[in-house]
Amino acid sequence: MDKENSTETAFEKQLWDAACILRGNVYTAEYKHILMGLIFLQIPV
Repeated sequence: MDKENSTETAFEKQLWDAACILRGNVYTAEYKHILMGLIFLQIPV
């Protein structure tokens, strides 16, 4: 069980690090608008 938990923690760290790299020089307060736009992106069908 501990190995699974540590693997999950390592994966979460990789995701967090990737998000920080993608964010670049954008301030966190401004980045939330970009992120929310991507989350709620709707493509008309």
